[in-house]
Amino acid sequence: MGLFKNEVGRPSNETIKKRNIFKGVCFILVLIIIGLVVLLLNEKGIISINNGKQENNSNKVDDNKIVEKDISYGEKILNDMFNTKSLINFMYFDVDTFNSDVYKTYLAIDKTESSKQNIKCEELFDNTILSRVNGDYYPNSYNISIGNDEYLMCTDGENILYNYEDVNKNYKKLFGNKNNADKKDFHIYYGIVERFGYSNKKDSFVSLSCQCGDGGFSYLSGIPRVYEQNNKLYIVFVYSVADYNGETNGTSYWDLKLNDGTSVKISDTELKDKETYKKYQDKLDKYTFTFFKEDDIYKFEKVEKVTNN
Repeated sequence: MGLFKNEVGRPSNETIKKRNIFKGVCFILVLIIIGLVVLLLNEKGIISINNGKQENNSNKVDDNKIVEKDISYGEKILNDMFNTKSLINFMYFDVDTFNSDVYKTYLAIDKTESSKQNIKCEELFDNTILSRVNGDYYPNSYNISIGNDEYLMCTDGENILYNYEDVNKNYKKLFGNKNNADKKDFHIYYGIVERFGYSNKKDSFVSLSCQCGDGGFSYLSGIPRVYEQNNKLYIVFVYSVADYNGETNGTSYWDLKLNDGTSVKISDTELKDKETYKKYQDKLDKYTFTFFKEDDIYKFEKVEKVTNN
């Protein structure tokens, strides 16, 4: 096509202007095409745009996010904290007891190294709470009343003591640095396991004997779910008592109590199988154990019964 030229044969200003407009349009079209290609590749995951921003976001932890944990992890936490025996070997799973300072102190004592001392009961406890046991069967022994015509017994001689300061250190490890073990000059006891009395004279807990019996029941339990959320650990726990039903053809049977008031007959083999709870978990009482994180470890906060079971 013909060009407008000036008198010396060069392109005119109008021609130069048209050329610049054409170049500008071509440049914009190239940028648009490049942008579309980048967006397409980013969408397909071939490249990633805003890399720096994405890396910063990846470092952020969503505290609200629920993170499911393996069941074995929850089993280990509960066993390390409570010991299976002291946690569930009771006729009634009492939430108030498990959340009490007395029970928590018992757990701290259970984690504390003891010392044996040849010492008399009167050197441990005030005479106002001691009463000598009648008869020759328990010589040099004293009763400590715990109410309801029940007694714990102290005997002169070799006694097992747990220093309060040592117990309190374990208490803080289990239940938080802001908390302290229960320190009262009366008994600490729990169910069918060991009993202890606090000695104000020695600032120690003393292991005491009792006429407690053995329980005479069994139970079915399991952990259907473990998860983390908001820097806390939640362990869902199902549990029910099983009463002995008798023996048939060499097999023992138990009546497993369900939360609808009925019961189901199961064999001794089923009761001992750790997977049996899965069959009945929707009809067993359900509890949630809550742990909070402190010093980079989980510490027990509370247990609650799930009401919408």
